[in-house]
Amino acid sequence: MKVKVLGTGTTYTGFNCAGVLVNNDTLFDIGPGTIKQLLRDGHRLLDIKYLVVSHLHFDHIWDFPILVCNNILNNREHVLKIYGPKGLDAKLEDIIKAANPDHESLIEEYEYLKNICKIRVVTDGFEEEIGGNIIRAYRMDHGAVETYGYNINHELSYTGDTGFCENVQALAKNSTHLICDCSCVEGIATHMGINDLNMVAAKNPSLKIIPVHFRAGTREVLEGLNPYNFKLVKDGDSFEI
Repeated sequence: MKVKVLGTGTTYTGFNCAGVLVNNDTLFDIGPGTIKQLLRDGHRLLDIKYLVVSHLHFDHIWDFPILVCNNILNNREHVLKIYGPKGLDAKLEDIIKAANPDHESLIEEYEYLKNICKIRVVTDGFEEEIGGNIIRAYRMDHGAVETYGYNINHELSYTGDTGFCENVQALAKNSTHLICDCSCVEGIATHMGINDLNMVAAKNPSLKIIPVHFRAGTREVLEGLNPYNFKLVKDGDSFEI
């Protein structure tokens, strides 16, 4: 399995927001900066066939109109399959509208969303073969916002945004690699911290932890600690499982 981490930061940092590319065709989240990262690294956006969304906060979906615009300009007509929480279809319509003050462009992107994209709502325990991989959804704890983490082939898991919860441990237990929220030094109700990841590591000593979603300062603290079972990555870094 080929994995590229497109974004490791949060909105108010110099790093891209959330996004992970698996096997060049499946994108988990599409936050600001992720599409530019793909293009900088030489990827063809037309190769993306599946988009899997953790939740509907803008820092996880805001680059969607750029992907749609690229596909229209390149006459892509085959289906883009999109998975995510309830309300995803309406949210994608909203951000297309926000991104397109030009009426003609707006109509064209709306038509693409309705006629080319196929949206599937996920719930806790949802499981399906997506892009040749078995992907299972786990409900995360991100306050009132419906949020899902995903496990891929019992090898790679992605938490999206979450506070420490039972399903974080479930994802860790069923993975060899865990890409996870590490917003803070000390975890809060809606975001994990270094202290939370240390607990995950202690219970899963063979697990490779890849922290992302760093707020300002958190990355530097973690780099200073240099924990042995953490894999520290930056935007655009790739690895294979």
